[in-house]
Amino acid sequence: MVALALLVVALLLGACGETPEAPPVGTAAPQLPETVTFQCGAAYSLDAEEVAVALAAGETTLLERLAGLRVAEVTGSADYEELAAYAAAHPDVALHFCEEVGGVTIAHDAVSLDLTAVPLSELERVLAILPLLSGLEEVNVNRREGAPVPDGADALPHDGAAEDAKTPEEDAKTPEEDAETLKEDAAGTAPAQTGAGADGEPTFATALDWGQLGRLQQARPDVRFDYVFTYMGKTFSTADETVDLSGLLVGDDRVDEVAALAGYLTACEKLVMENCGVGDAQMAALCDALPEMQVVWWVTIGGAKCRTDATRIRLVNDEYSRKYGYYFNTENLQLLRYCTEVELLDLGHNKMDNIEFVRYMPKLRVAILAIGHVKDLSPLAGCTELE
Repeated sequence: MVALALLVVALLLGACGETPEAPPVGTAAPQLPETVTFQCGAAYSLDAEEVAVALAAGETTLLERLAGLRVAEVTGSADYEELAAYAAAHPDVALHFCEEVGGVTIAHDAVSLDLTAVPLSELERVLAILPLLSGLEEVNVNRREGAPVPDGADALPHDGAAEDAKTPEEDAKTPEEDAETLKEDAAGTAPAQTGAGADGEPTFATALDWGQLGRLQQARPDVRFDYVFTYMGKTFSTADETVDLSGLLVGDDRVDEVAALAGYLTACEKLVMENCGVGDAQMAALCDALPEMQVVWWVTIGGAKCRTDATRIRLVNDEYSRKYGYYFNTENLQLLRYCTEVELLDLGHNKMDNIEFVRYMPKLRVAILAIGHVKDLSPLAGCTELE
């Protein structure tokens, strides 16, 4: 028995000393996943769905290699203009960030911003970030206690500045040179106030001009920018939905000035200009120049006044009209073409033989044209709401 036990032990010891069988010739060694490495040292596999990396300039090309990317935390990245271009080309990738710009925190999910205290030297950085704020609705630009209020008349010299943006010479400037230029431009014009930097550096609230406002609006035409200004003694804001210039003596000579100003009123739905001393032809031209805005004024027809946004108009040659000296005929009734919102129109008992003006009344539902000399009713063909 002892001999048998020794034999078993010897066999076991011999088995433990056997060399492992080598893998077949030609078998590849296991490969590690391919990675993308960024300048900051962060590295991610090509199938990464989420990354957190401060991108150096030009590194959005590395993000392109991450085919499954869904969320990128990019706080601290060098070039937000480049990031905006990447975001436009990859709407399925969410870019998250939280940056401090001139003492103001701007996060990717911001709904509103107050830029009043931001140094104007940060304008280019703000312009680069704005397109990435998909949920942004409103921005306070200069509504701040004690801030100087710009004059709306100054909008005319800057008309078109948003489209011109920066000249090639300005584009060639470094951020430091841009900041120095802004300081020089504002020197002596921006009074010291709450919101200015400790060193008196001009801020959005103290020194942003109409041309720079236009660039902000161009960067985000869907956002409401609150820029307070005065015009002919009255105070308004570019965030106003209705701007009422009624009673201001604009006159025909300043219509171009109003048109230039209106170009910055991106939230305005109605521009009211009653008794502004502007002729009907000039008002009609202004209306044509501002197709996104309802322009309202008074038209005088045979002595009677009608607002161009009136929905009901009654101009009848009756005892009341004769008492007040009103008189309506084919010629003066043609001014009704400016009243494009009319739904109910009563022109009974008038000596008219032409109703071409109804072609401009698409909302017309009821038209009373009795006791006249109208023979051609074809202008009514475009009034599809007639009952």
